[in-house]
Amino acid sequence: MNEVTIIIPYFNRAQLLERTLHSIARCTWRTLHLILVDNNSTDHSRQVCEQFAETHRSPQFDIVLTEEPQKGAAAARNRGLALCQTPFVYFFDCDDEFDPDFLPTIMPLLTNDIDLLAVTTRQVVKGRTEVRAFRPTDSPVAQVLVSHLATQSMVIRTDFLRHAGGWNASLHIWNDWELGLRLLMARPRMRWFTSTPFHYIFKHDDSLTGPNWSARIDVIRVTMQTVLQNYPQLSAALRLRWEILTGQLLREHNREEAENNKKLTHTQFACESVWIRMLGNFLRFYTSIGGRGAWRIAYGLCPAPKQTEQHHA
Repeated sequence: MNEVTIIIPYFNRAQLLERTLHSIARCTWRTLHLILVDNNSTDHSRQVCEQFAETHRSPQFDIVLTEEPQKGAAAARNRGLALCQTPFVYFFDCDDEFDPDFLPTIMPLLTNDIDLLAVTTRQVVKGRTEVRAFRPTDSPVAQVLVSHLATQSMVIRTDFLRHAGGWNASLHIWNDWELGLRLLMARPRMRWFTSTPFHYIFKHDDSLTGPNWSARIDVIRVTMQTVLQNYPQLSAALRLRWEILTGQLLREHNREEAENNKKLTHTQFACESVWIRMLGNFLRFYTSIGGRGAWRIAYGLCPAPKQTEQHHA
Protein backbone atom coordinates (compact mmCIF):
# COMPACT_ATOMS: atom_id res chain seq x y z
CA MET A 1 0.00 0.00 0.00
CA ASN A 2 1.23 3.53 -0.79
CA GLU A 3 2.42 5.72 2.09
CA VAL A 4 1.91 9.42 2.73
CA THR A 5 4.03 12.07 4.43
CA ILE A 6 2.38 14.85 6.46
CA ILE A 7 4.19 18.20 6.16
CA ILE A 8 3.53 20.99 8.65
CA PRO A 9 5.22 24.41 8.39
CA TYR A 10 5.11 26.63 11.45
CA PHE A 11 5.96 30.18 12.48
CA ASN A 12 5.46 31.40 16.06
CA ARG A 13 2.65 28.98 16.90
CA ALA A 14 3.94 27.58 20.18
CA GLN A 15 0.57 27.99 21.90
CA LEU A 16 -1.27 26.06 19.19
CA LEU A 17 1.28 23.51 17.99
CA GLU A 18 0.79 21.13 20.90
CA ARG A 19 -2.89 20.66 20.03
CA THR A 20 -2.01 20.01 16.39
CA LEU A 21 0.84 17.62 17.09
CA HIS A 22 -1.00 15.59 19.71
CA SER A 23 -4.00 15.26 17.40
CA ILE A 24 -1.66 13.63 14.87
CA ALA A 25 -0.16 11.38 17.55
CA ARG A 26 -3.68 10.08 18.32
CA CYS A 27 -3.94 8.69 14.80
CA THR A 28 -4.13 4.89 14.92
CA TRP A 29 -2.55 4.43 11.50
CA ARG A 30 1.05 3.26 11.44
CA THR A 31 3.53 3.82 9.82
CA LEU A 32 3.39 7.64 10.20
CA HIS A 33 5.72 10.04 8.38
CA LEU A 34 5.83 13.64 9.62
CA ILE A 35 8.02 16.57 8.52
CA LEU A 36 7.95 19.74 10.67
CA VAL A 37 9.39 22.88 9.03
CA ASP A 38 10.38 25.84 11.20
CA ASN A 39 9.90 29.09 9.23
CA ASN A 40 12.00 31.52 11.33
CA SER A 41 10.08 31.19 14.60
CA THR A 42 11.19 33.52 17.40
CA ASP A 43 9.08 31.96 20.15
CA HIS A 44 9.55 28.44 21.54
CA SER A 45 7.75 26.65 18.67
CA ARG A 46 10.94 24.79 17.73
CA GLN A 47 11.30 23.53 21.30
CA VAL A 48 7.69 22.28 21.25
CA CYS A 49 8.46 20.27 18.11
CA GLU A 50 11.75 18.95 19.48
CA GLN A 51 10.04 17.76 22.65
CA PHE A 52 7.27 16.13 20.63
CA ALA A 53 9.80 14.33 18.41
CA GLU A 54 11.77 13.12 21.41
CA THR A 55 8.62 11.72 22.99
CA HIS A 56 6.94 10.17 19.95
CA ARG A 57 9.62 9.27 17.40
CA SER A 58 9.78 5.51 16.78
CA PRO A 59 10.31 3.01 13.93
CA GLN A 60 6.54 3.35 13.27
CA PHE A 61 6.47 7.14 13.64
CA ASP A 62 9.14 8.85 11.55
CA ILE A 63 9.54 12.55 12.51
CA VAL A 64 11.89 14.91 10.64
CA LEU A 65 12.68 18.41 11.95
CA THR A 66 13.98 20.95 9.47
CA GLU A 67 13.87 24.69 8.76
CA GLU A 68 13.32 27.09 5.88
CA PRO A 69 14.85 30.60 6.05
CA GLN A 70 12.75 32.03 3.20
CA LYS A 71 9.65 33.60 4.70
CA GLY A 72 6.24 32.20 3.85
CA ALA A 73 4.29 28.99 4.33
CA ALA A 74 4.64 28.08 0.65
CA ALA A 75 8.45 28.19 0.83
CA ALA A 76 8.38 26.09 4.01
CA ARG A 77 6.08 23.55 2.37
CA ASN A 78 8.47 23.29 -0.57
CA ARG A 79 11.29 22.57 1.88
CA GLY A 80 9.27 19.68 3.28
CA LEU A 81 8.36 18.51 -0.22
CA ALA A 82 12.07 18.32 -1.10
CA LEU A 83 12.59 15.89 1.81
CA CYS A 84 9.50 13.77 1.17
CA GLN A 85 10.29 10.14 0.32
CA THR A 86 6.79 8.66 0.15
CA PRO A 87 4.60 8.32 -2.97
CA PHE A 88 1.99 10.74 -1.56
CA VAL A 89 2.22 13.97 0.40
CA TYR A 90 -0.28 15.86 2.55
CA PHE A 91 0.07 19.37 3.93
CA PHE A 92 -1.44 20.39 7.25
CA ASP A 93 -1.50 23.70 9.12
CA CYS A 94 0.06 24.16 12.53
CA ASP A 95 -3.00 25.68 14.22
CA ASP A 96 -5.62 23.06 13.32
CA GLU A 97 -6.73 19.70 14.69
CA PHE A 98 -6.02 16.49 12.79
CA ASP A 99 -8.79 13.89 12.56
CA PRO A 100 -7.53 10.53 13.95
CA ASP A 101 -9.72 8.68 11.43
CA PHE A 102 -8.29 10.52 8.42
CA LEU A 103 -5.38 8.24 7.51
CA PRO A 104 -7.17 4.92 8.21
CA THR A 105 -9.98 6.11 5.92
CA ILE A 106 -8.01 7.52 3.00
CA MET A 107 -5.01 5.18 2.84
CA PRO A 108 -6.88 2.41 0.94
CA LEU A 109 -7.85 5.06 -1.66
CA LEU A 110 -4.25 6.02 -2.46
CA THR A 111 -3.86 3.64 -5.35
CA ASN A 112 -1.38 3.80 -8.21
CA ASP A 113 -3.98 5.13 -10.65
CA ILE A 114 -4.62 8.51 -9.01
CA ASP A 115 -2.61 11.73 -8.69
CA LEU A 116 -4.95 13.69 -6.46
CA LEU A 117 -7.37 12.62 -3.74
CA ALA A 118 -9.70 15.45 -2.72
CA VAL A 119 -11.45 15.37 0.65
CA THR A 120 -13.91 17.55 2.52
CA THR A 121 -13.01 19.33 5.74
CA ARG A 122 -14.69 21.00 8.69
CA GLN A 123 -13.99 24.61 9.58
CA VAL A 124 -14.64 26.33 12.90
CA VAL A 125 -15.67 29.99 12.64
CA LYS A 126 -16.49 31.88 15.84
CA GLY A 127 -17.18 28.63 17.64
CA ARG A 128 -19.49 27.26 14.95
CA THR A 129 -18.45 24.12 13.03
CA GLU A 130 -19.48 23.72 9.40
CA VAL A 131 -18.44 21.68 6.39
CA ARG A 132 -16.29 23.75 4.08
CA ALA A 133 -17.91 24.53 0.71
CA PHE A 134 -16.98 22.11 -2.08
CA ARG A 135 -17.97 20.83 -5.51
CA PRO A 136 -16.94 17.21 -6.30
CA THR A 137 -15.53 18.10 -9.71
CA ASP A 138 -12.24 18.48 -11.54
CA SER A 139 -13.37 21.84 -12.95
CA PRO A 140 -10.85 24.71 -12.83
CA VAL A 141 -13.85 27.06 -12.92
CA ALA A 142 -15.06 25.55 -9.63
CA GLN A 143 -11.63 26.13 -8.12
CA VAL A 144 -11.66 29.77 -9.20
CA LEU A 145 -15.12 30.41 -7.75
CA VAL A 146 -15.42 27.94 -4.87
CA SER A 147 -11.79 27.39 -3.77
CA HIS A 148 -12.82 23.80 -3.10
CA LEU A 149 -9.22 22.56 -3.19
CA ALA A 150 -7.53 24.12 -0.17
CA THR A 151 -4.35 23.08 1.65
CA GLN A 152 -5.96 20.35 3.72
CA SER A 153 -8.34 19.19 0.99
CA MET A 154 -5.60 17.67 -1.18
CA VAL A 155 -3.62 14.44 -0.86
CA ILE A 156 -1.21 14.66 -3.79
CA ARG A 157 1.07 12.21 -5.56
CA THR A 158 4.53 13.53 -4.71
CA ASP A 159 5.98 13.26 -8.21
CA PHE A 160 2.89 14.89 -9.72
CA LEU A 161 3.24 17.87 -7.38
CA ARG A 162 6.95 18.20 -8.09
CA HIS A 163 6.33 18.06 -11.83
CA ALA A 164 3.71 20.82 -11.41
CA GLY A 165 6.31 23.03 -9.74
CA GLY A 166 5.38 22.66 -6.07
CA TRP A 167 4.06 25.66 -4.17
CA ASN A 168 4.46 29.15 -5.59
CA ALA A 169 6.63 30.77 -2.91
CA SER A 170 6.14 34.25 -4.42
CA LEU A 171 2.48 34.20 -3.31
CA HIS A 172 1.91 34.88 0.37
CA ILE A 173 -1.84 34.35 0.50
CA TRP A 174 -4.29 32.14 -1.39
CA ASN A 175 -1.33 30.05 -2.56
CA ASP A 176 -3.36 26.88 -1.97
CA TRP A 177 -6.10 28.32 -4.21
CA GLU A 178 -3.48 28.90 -6.92
CA LEU A 179 -1.92 25.46 -6.41
CA GLY A 180 -5.28 23.69 -6.60
CA LEU A 181 -6.03 25.49 -9.86
CA ARG A 182 -2.60 24.69 -11.30
CA LEU A 183 -2.99 21.00 -10.43
CA LEU A 184 -6.43 20.85 -12.05
CA MET A 185 -5.08 22.53 -15.19
CA ALA A 186 -2.50 19.71 -15.35
CA ARG A 187 -5.42 17.23 -15.60
CA PRO A 188 -4.68 14.88 -12.70
CA ARG A 189 -6.15 11.44 -12.32
CA MET A 190 -8.49 12.48 -9.55
CA ARG A 191 -10.83 11.01 -6.98
CA TRP A 192 -13.13 12.69 -4.44
CA PHE A 193 -13.99 11.37 -0.98
CA THR A 194 -17.06 13.19 0.36
CA SER A 195 -18.70 10.71 2.74
CA THR A 196 -17.05 12.21 5.81
CA PRO A 197 -15.57 15.67 6.47
CA PHE A 198 -12.22 15.58 8.26
CA HIS A 199 -10.25 17.72 10.73
CA TYR A 200 -11.12 20.97 12.47
CA ILE A 201 -9.80 23.98 10.56
CA PHE A 202 -9.88 26.99 12.89
CA LYS A 203 -10.49 30.45 11.42
CA HIS A 204 -9.15 33.23 13.63
CA ASP A 205 -7.88 36.80 13.34
CA ASP A 206 -4.23 35.73 13.46
CA SER A 207 -4.53 33.27 10.57
CA LEU A 208 -2.87 34.01 7.24
CA THR A 209 -6.12 35.24 5.71
CA GLY A 210 -6.52 37.81 8.47
CA PRO A 211 -9.65 39.03 10.30
CA ASN A 212 -11.34 40.30 7.12
CA TRP A 213 -10.85 40.82 3.39
CA SER A 214 -9.55 44.37 3.79
CA ALA A 215 -6.62 43.25 5.93
CA ARG A 216 -5.02 41.25 3.10
CA ILE A 217 -6.42 42.83 -0.05
CA ASP A 218 -3.01 43.89 -1.43
CA VAL A 219 -1.57 40.37 -1.37
CA ILE A 220 -4.84 38.84 -2.56
CA ARG A 221 -4.63 41.08 -5.63
CA VAL A 222 -1.12 39.81 -6.38
CA THR A 223 -2.37 36.22 -6.36
CA MET A 224 -5.43 37.03 -8.46
CA GLN A 225 -3.37 38.90 -11.06
CA THR A 226 -0.79 36.11 -11.19
CA VAL A 227 -3.52 33.56 -11.94
CA LEU A 228 -5.12 35.81 -14.57
CA GLN A 229 -1.76 36.24 -16.29
CA ASN A 230 -1.12 32.49 -16.32
CA TYR A 231 -4.64 31.38 -17.25
CA PRO A 232 -6.32 34.04 -19.43
CA GLN A 233 -8.76 31.37 -20.66
CA LEU A 234 -10.35 31.53 -17.18
CA SER A 235 -10.82 35.30 -17.25
CA ALA A 236 -14.63 35.11 -17.11
CA ALA A 237 -14.63 33.09 -13.89
CA LEU A 238 -11.81 35.22 -12.47
CA ARG A 239 -13.76 38.42 -13.13
CA LEU A 240 -16.76 37.03 -11.27
CA ARG A 241 -14.53 36.09 -8.32
CA TRP A 242 -13.01 39.57 -8.45
CA GLU A 243 -16.47 41.19 -8.39
CA ILE A 244 -17.49 39.08 -5.39
CA LEU A 245 -14.32 40.21 -3.62
CA THR A 246 -15.17 43.83 -4.40
CA GLY A 247 -18.62 43.28 -2.91
CA GLN A 248 -17.01 41.90 0.24
CA LEU A 249 -14.89 45.06 0.54
CA LEU A 250 -18.04 47.16 0.21
CA ARG A 251 -19.73 45.09 2.89
CA GLU A 252 -16.78 45.93 5.15
CA HIS A 253 -17.33 49.64 4.30
CA ASN A 254 -13.91 49.83 2.67
CA ARG A 255 -14.98 52.00 -0.25
CA GLU A 256 -11.44 53.12 -1.06
CA GLU A 257 -10.18 49.61 -1.76
CA ALA A 258 -13.46 48.68 -3.46
CA GLU A 259 -12.95 51.60 -5.85
CA ASN A 260 -9.38 50.45 -6.47
CA ASN A 261 -10.77 47.02 -7.32
CA LYS A 262 -13.27 48.55 -9.72
CA LYS A 263 -10.52 50.48 -11.51
CA LEU A 264 -8.48 47.31 -11.88
CA THR A 265 -11.56 45.53 -13.21
CA HIS A 266 -11.68 47.90 -16.17
CA THR A 267 -7.99 47.40 -17.01
CA GLN A 268 -7.69 43.67 -16.27
CA PHE A 269 -11.00 42.44 -17.69
CA ALA A 270 -11.79 44.96 -20.44
CA CYS A 271 -12.53 42.27 -23.05
CA GLU A 272 -15.21 40.36 -21.14
CA SER A 273 -18.69 39.95 -22.61
CA VAL A 274 -21.70 42.10 -21.76
CA TRP A 275 -23.23 39.09 -19.95
CA ILE A 276 -20.20 38.68 -17.70
CA ARG A 277 -20.12 42.40 -16.95
CA MET A 278 -23.82 42.37 -16.02
CA LEU A 279 -23.48 39.22 -13.92
CA GLY A 280 -20.39 40.67 -12.22
CA ASN A 281 -22.22 43.88 -11.35
CA PHE A 282 -25.07 41.88 -9.84
CA LEU A 283 -22.71 39.66 -7.79
CA ARG A 284 -20.85 42.70 -6.48
CA PHE A 285 -24.09 44.35 -5.35
CA TYR A 286 -25.58 41.13 -3.98
CA THR A 287 -22.46 40.47 -1.90
CA SER A 288 -22.21 44.08 -0.69
CA ILE A 289 -25.68 43.93 0.90
CA GLY A 290 -24.90 40.71 2.74
CA GLY A 291 -26.07 38.14 0.20
CA ARG A 292 -24.66 34.65 0.81
CA GLY A 293 -23.63 31.98 -1.66
CA ALA A 294 -22.61 34.34 -4.49
CA TRP A 295 -20.14 31.72 -5.67
CA ARG A 296 -23.04 29.28 -6.26
CA ILE A 297 -24.74 31.82 -8.50
CA ALA A 298 -21.48 32.55 -10.31
CA TYR A 299 -20.69 28.88 -10.83
CA GLY A 300 -24.15 28.12 -12.15
CA LEU A 301 -24.21 31.01 -14.62
CA CYS A 302 -20.56 31.26 -15.70
CA PRO A 303 -20.44 30.21 -19.38
CA ALA A 304 -16.93 28.73 -19.16
CA PRO A 305 -16.65 24.92 -19.54
CA LYS A 306 -16.84 23.19 -16.18
CA GLN A 307 -15.85 19.60 -17.08
CA THR A 308 -17.72 16.73 -15.45
CA GLU A 309 -18.60 16.07 -11.86
CA GLN A 310 -16.46 13.28 -10.45
CA HIS A 311 -17.48 9.92 -9.12
CA HIS A 312 -16.92 10.08 -5.41
CA ALA A 313 -17.20 7.98 -2.28
